Amino acid sequence: MATRAQNIETRLDAIATELAAMGTTKAGGLPNANAANAIDHVGYRMSLINEQRELLAVLAKLEGAYEVTSEMAS
Repeated sequence: MATRAQNIETRLDAIATELAAMGTTKAGGLPNANAANAIDHVGYRMSLINEQRELLAVLAKLEGAYEVTSEMAS
């Protein structure tokens, strides 16, 4: 059974794939249309970006705090 962190990482991978696949011919990559069957492309893209941001914050909390140190070699 996958851990919560692994599930979040899987979803982050799916979001990254979806964002990377956006182009001028796919949902999210187009400007919003004001036609009768309007699609909120910008809203869709932003919802993925916002979800990604929230999941990264949760993942950071799950991983806990850590300190990065480095030493220079002489």
